[in-house]
Parts: sequence; C-alpha cells; structure tokens
Amino acid sequence: MDYYTYVYKDLVPDGYVAGLVRDPIDKNRHVAHLYKGSFGDVGDPMCKRGWNRKEWGYSIWRNVFTSKGICKICLRRAEKGLDPIPFPYDTEEDLDEDSINV
Repeated sequence: MDYYTYVYKDLVPDGYVAGLVRDPIDKNRHVAHLYKGSFGDVGDPMCKRGWNRKEWGYSIWRNVFTSKGICKICLRRAEKGLDPIPFPYDTEEDLDEDSINV
C-alpha cells in the first residue's frame, strides 16, 4: 500500500506547509510531507519521515510537489488537528558515531 496521496496545493490545510525532502532518489519516495507552520517558519513535520537529516533536523524544498503527492500520514494527522512529531534527536545518546561522521 502506498503511503502517499495525490493532492493539489490548494488542498493543503491552513496552517501547514508542504515540503519535499531533499534526499537522493534511492532514499526518498519523493512525496511531500506537511509541516505545521508558515512558509517563513515551517515548524515540525506531521510524520517521522519529515525528519530526514538526523541530528540536523530536515532539509526540504518548501511548497514543492511531485506527481507522488502528499504523505497520507501527514495529511491524516493534519486533518485531525494533531500535534506535529517532535524532534527525535534531542540527546547525545541518540547520535551514534556513524551519524556524526559525514
């Protein structure tokens, strides 16, 4: 089952920004995730896949969509008015040696 849905920009709920993660094609399904915030202050993602840069957070193209559309998980959580997913790498214990060495 695909985890994305086709959607147009005008269907993004108010108070959210879509963002396409900037990952290589082999690591990314190229769906846009939703972030609770505005274009100038994007905020946190609505699903864990929105955090794509480990200890650095995320790197996205704002308001960019592909033919894959928007993540179904993000869209469902946004429509329910749920809180975004908090940053998962808050402590040094969460960072392993491989994630620090680039």
